[in-house]
Formats: sequence, structure tokens, C-alpha cells
Amino acid sequence: MTYHLRVMSAAAGRFVLAFLLIPGFSIAASARAQSAETGPDLLARGNAALEARRYREAVKLFEQAAAERRDSADAFYGLGRSYWGPDRLYPISARRALEAFSRARALVEGKDIAFETKVLEAQVVVYLRSERVSEARAIYVTLLERETRPERIAYMKTQIGEIDLELGVFPADELTIKNAQGDILGPIGPNQMRTTRYFEKGRHTRDLAQEEKWYRLASIADPMMYQAHNNLGMALAQQGRYEDALLPLRRADTVWKMSYPKFPLYRRAHVWLLFCYLELGRLDDARAEWEIVRNIKEADEDQLAWIFGARLRIEVGQGAGVLPTLESAARENPEHIELLYALASAYAQLARFPEAVRTLQEAMAAIPEECPYFRAREPRWRRQLEAWNQGVSASGEK
Repeated sequence: MTYHLRVMSAAAGRFVLAFLLIPGFSIAASARAQSAETGPDLLARGNAALEARRYREAVKLFEQAAAERRDSADAFYGLGRSYWGPDRLYPISARRALEAFSRARALVEGKDIAFETKVLEAQVVVYLRSERVSEARAIYVTLLERETRPERIAYMKTQIGEIDLELGVFPADELTIKNAQGDILGPIGPNQMRTTRYFEKGRHTRDLAQEEKWYRLASIADPMMYQAHNNLGMALAQQGRYEDALLPLRRADTVWKMSYPKFPLYRRAHVWLLFCYLELGRLDDARAEWEIVRNIKEADEDQLAWIFGARLRIEVGQGAGVLPTLESAARENPEHIELLYALASAYAQLARFPEAVRTLQEAMAAIPEECPYFRAREPRWRRQLEAWNQGVSASGEK
């Protein structure tokens, strides 16, 4: 039920050339490609910045490209991708991403179906996460008319069903399961998703207070939905309410065990329990959670899990052991705020205060305006920055 956004391929920068080589290339598509060739260096650099996850740099490059040529759909598409920021925990700006995608779509609508489809697939994700589900539904209907792959058709029909559930117009039938209060619990769509109207409302907002409200109602409507308990805990943790988050996260793990007795540990809940204990300074509890997390299958694929695990090792004085891995990861993902904070902490633990200050400043500079999660932690980070600056002064370094 979650969306996985991937970094744009460098092949996108060669989109125009590929189309020019296709026999029978249409005049309309050729005209669009020609207009997009204005400022090709900017577009290439913008796509390279996207691929390197340097989203703020990509924004500047695509903004310049769009300003130079207002009819370049490639520039506006790249700008939208940059503002949304694939692989970011929070976008730079959902509103500006939608504006850019809308401009790109308007430039190619009815002229270049392949490119328009690519824009719509990016745009619909932002609509879904921004409480604009009616607009997302309309896009899914359009995409469904163009899709031929069975798995994608099933996915889109399921998305439409989940949106209809949220809007209160889902057509229940004899297979529909309801609770005692009449709330629909599923199955929804060809993929037969177990969900509720409340859970879908929680999924489709980036307002943490609203997430808390809807996931709390979802956990009451369907107590056996482990995702509802887990997401409630995450919403509380991301508001800085770490003690409050512990109970729903533990509930999520309990319900998971009841649902999947052969796989009795719910990784996501334990990762966020680890985070909460780190923020609370309860290192013994954090250590116990880390021992659970590190032994769960595929835990090494969870980036937050190993970042929080690295933070625990730093807290117990093992910064030297995790520093090389953190530095390497930061080079590959230079605007991952959690990662930068862990790296800054490692430098500080090793008394490398100039590097700690610089890295934490980079992390704070990468916090977008629409980001309550990191804004909630910013006061503490500023205090740490002040302390580390004192370390710089004491060492006489710059």
C-alpha cells in the first residue's frame, strides 16, 4: 500500500534522441522534441543531478531551463521530479511539483501520448499524497485506458477502488467485509486489499496531525490491521511524541505475530521502536530493538534500519566503526537528512567537530518547508550545532 519512487534514469536525458531515431516519428512529437533541445546542457545537467539525488541543484537547473524555454516539456517534467524528490522522506514542495507537472502535461497533451503518460504517472503520486484524490482518480482512469499489462491494470483498478472507498462511493457487494459499525474492511479491487476509509485518508495526506487522527480511527475500525497501528506509531514518532508512539508500534508487532505466526517479527515496527528509544536516550531498549532488527530477514535492505543502527553504535562510542559506511552512503545520497545527521553525529563522537558542524548544517539546509518531521527535531539539532561549534573553537580549527 505504499509507493516506491525511484530516481530518474539518465536515459530520460536521451529521450529526444531515441524518438528521433524511430521510423515514422510524428511531426507533432518532432516539434516537441525540437523545442526541448533548447538548453540541452541544462537538461542533461539537471537529469544528472536527479540521478545523483542532488535535488536542490536539479531544481535550480530545471528552473533555469524552463525559464529559457517555456515550451520545453522536458524542463517542466524534470522540475516536477526535482521538487517531489524521489527517495526523499519528504518532498521539497508538492505544490510546486504539481504546478510543474501540470505545465509539462499541457505542453504535450494530445501530441505525445508516451511522454504525457510518463508525466501523468509522476503527477498521480503527488495528487494521492496531497489529499487530492479525486484528481488522482481521474488520472488513473486515463492511464487505465492506455495500459495493457495485466499487473498494472490490476494495480490501477485497485487504486481506483481504494479512492472510491475514501470518497464513500465504493460499490459494496456480497464479498465485502464490514465491521459491526458498518465500516468496509475490504477486499478492495483486483488485488483484494484489506483497508478502510480511514486508512486511505491517512495514506493520502502529509499532515502528521491528520495522519494521527485517521490511523487511530483505522486501528479502531480494524484492530487486526497491523499497518494501521504501525502508521499511527510512525505519525506520533514523527511529531516528536516518542513515548506516545511506543504502544501502537508494539501493538503493530503483536497483531503481525497473530497474522503471520511463521514470521513473528514485524520489521517496520521494530525499526521505529529503535528510533524512538534513540530519541528518548533509552540506549538499553534501543540496543534490544537493534538486536531484533538486525536478525530479521532483509533488514539490510531497509535504509532507515541501518541508519538508526549506526546511530546506536555512535551513541555507545563506536563511531569509528560506522564512519566509512556513512561517508560512502552520504556521497551516494547527499540530501538524505537522516543519513547526514547520523554522519554528523559520528564526526562529533570522534571529536571531528568542523566536519560535524558542516554536515549537520548541510542536513538542516536540506529540510524542506513542508516537513514537520524534521522541523520537530530542529531545536535539538540547533543545540547540538552550538555545542559542536564550541568544540571547533576549543580546538582552534575552522
